[in-house]
Amino acid sequence: MKGRLLTRFSELQNIAHTLATKQSTGDVLSSLLTGARKVSGADGGTIYLLGSDKHLHFSVMQNESLNISHVEASEKTSSFDPIPLYDKQGTPNQENLAARAALENSSSNIADVYAAEGVRISGIKKFDEKMNYRTRSLLTLPIHNQTWDVIGVLQLINSIDKESGNIESFSEADLLLAEALAFQAGTNITNSRMNAESTKLLDRVTQLNQIGISLSSQESTEELLKEIVISAKSLTYADAGTLYLHRENKLYFEVMQTDSLDIHLSSADGNLTNIEPIPLYNMRGQPNDHLVAANVALHSTTINIPDAYQADGYNFTGTKTFDAKNGYHSQSFLTVPMHNQKKELIGVLQLINATDPVSGEIISFSAEDQQLAESFASQAAVALTNKQLNEELQLLLESFINVISKSIDEKSPYTGGHCRRVTELAMMISQAANDEKQSALGDFNLSREEMYEMKIAAMLHDCGKITTPVHIVDKSTKLECIYDRINLLDLRHEVVRRDMLIEKLQQRLDEEPDSIVERLQESWSQLDEDIAFLHQCNTGGEFMAPEKQARIRAIAAKYPWRDSSGKVHPFITEDEVYNLNVEKGTLTDEQREIINNHIVSTIRMLEGLPFPKHLCNVPEIAGGHHERMDGKGYPNGLTRDQMSIQARILGVADIFEALTAMDRPYKAPMPLSKAMSILESMKNEGHIDPDIFDLFVDRKLYLNYGQRFLDEKQVDINDYRQKESSER
Repeated sequence: MKGRLLTRFSELQNIAHTLATKQSTGDVLSSLLTGARKVSGADGGTIYLLGSDKHLHFSVMQNESLNISHVEASEKTSSFDPIPLYDKQGTPNQENLAARAALENSSSNIADVYAAEGVRISGIKKFDEKMNYRTRSLLTLPIHNQTWDVIGVLQLINSIDKESGNIESFSEADLLLAEALAFQAGTNITNSRMNAESTKLLDRVTQLNQIGISLSSQESTEELLKEIVISAKSLTYADAGTLYLHRENKLYFEVMQTDSLDIHLSSADGNLTNIEPIPLYNMRGQPNDHLVAANVALHSTTINIPDAYQADGYNFTGTKTFDAKNGYHSQSFLTVPMHNQKKELIGVLQLINATDPVSGEIISFSAEDQQLAESFASQAAVALTNKQLNEELQLLLESFINVISKSIDEKSPYTGGHCRRVTELAMMISQAANDEKQSALGDFNLSREEMYEMKIAAMLHDCGKITTPVHIVDKSTKLECIYDRINLLDLRHEVVRRDMLIEKLQQRLDEEPDSIVERLQESWSQLDEDIAFLHQCNTGGEFMAPEKQARIRAIAAKYPWRDSSGKVHPFITEDEVYNLNVEKGTLTDEQREIINNHIVSTIRMLEGLPFPKHLCNVPEIAGGHHERMDGKGYPNGLTRDQMSIQARILGVADIFEALTAMDRPYKAPMPLSKAMSILESMKNEGHIDPDIFDLFVDRKLYLNYGQRFLDEKQVDINDYRQKESSER
């Protein structure tokens, strides 16, 4: 007997050593149950762990006769419901042996549980019937931690005699050895749980940090708001969440999500507009403390409610209406204020129905959940404030650029809207290039920031025109300067007619004036024809024949006129002859150089601005729209390979807008067919990028633009490729 007892003590020491080597709580529990069965000869056993809810939760089961080697809590069935230590009235649950052991911190040794009095064994019988088993002897003992607090209960079932195989009662030695082992295991369980909790907390803190990084990477406020709710739910294992933003003493619904109902709503998507905001004060000016979200906002204090249906002092009418409508049950609520770095209230974050990650049951939000949620809410508020500040600064920058762009457009009534239309067309081409996957532009891909950079560059592409004299920008005729000098020619025309008449009258004093006028009609008709020709030449065109230029010079010398002092002048001055003989358009070479210099001013102005990193290419893009693919453009003579695709896109947009513009003084609005034909010629001549032209044609961007911005009479084709083929 003594030798057998020593053997059992030796086994106990070996088991204790094994327990000490286990790291996870599950391994400790499994080793404890295996060891307890070994030293006591038990056929089976179960371990329950005491939760914060004052319930004993099934953790692990073994039974040799039933060939159950290891069943963990994750594999449990409805047969293993948590065992409450107290009923709803707070009365101790003395009828359940496991609950009694935990309540009284004492062990019990029952020879035949079916014959025991004062014990409820309905669960045991149900198990036995289901498994065709007979539970007889039952050893129940508490598991303690180092401070002798109960942390669980160990039950050993049916002591088996090794020689006969019969079921017998557990001996006092069995009880003592099991208690010693349970105490040793209690320390190991506590340590493993502490390690697990520490690891879990560390993992959640790491997750919190990763979420903080993720928040800062969101590209828009709308996406950030959604990510805040998603991340908060993930961090606290919540099923649902709502984010309110604070404006003008009201809380506005911005995001509402309930995973189990597959509800994902946001104001940005337009599906929360029918929900009225929550006022922080009622119509009498009193605080709406009965509304949880308003209370949190008003008092800057987190509210953690285990069960909304049992909470006193708060109005959950809206919640209950939602539940009834959607077949949902809102139970636990964690509502947290969101303050930025200036301690200003940004909004309120509300999380609903914390979920046990193992069982899936709805539980209360823990103190750890609350601390993490509060920390996260602070991070989210700062991220949201920074994002809103960035967007406000971006809006300010864009508004300022719009003012400059509009000022440039309004500087000339003939180019009003040019910057706006070029921007629209450039973005249209950029998006099409982004979507292209097959052609030479298949690898071209602009990020959201790069698309914004393209937009800013397009808006500012003509900012240098602010330095260009108005009379050159607005030069609608060849003789126009501050005023149109064709009017001077008209005046001289009348003076010459008068001088012709006076000269004839002086020569023929004896004749009737009417007969003299009749003989002058031929000269006057020629003069009228010449002045009409000058009016025609004063209007710019695409080409001027040399014979027309020669006729202008001849007219200049043909009709001298005399001023009031008697001085004789040519009908057209040398400067007027020079302007009238402009071959293309209305600008002289010197004036065109001034106009062209606007791109130099544009580059100089833009390079002088401290653009942030994501806009650093604006000067290059905006400053390259007058370059050519063959290097013959200006101001820098860049070739195609020296230019970004964005600059090449802007060049096409600028040319096409100019060709089709309805407000140019020197030409009539050009139809799409002619504009596309000219654009194709420019491609063939090495002026514009051929890949961008092909994209422009293949995606019918010309038609899209024409339908939006041109007169319907200009939209004379639907498919340029078909027109091109038919003409061939």
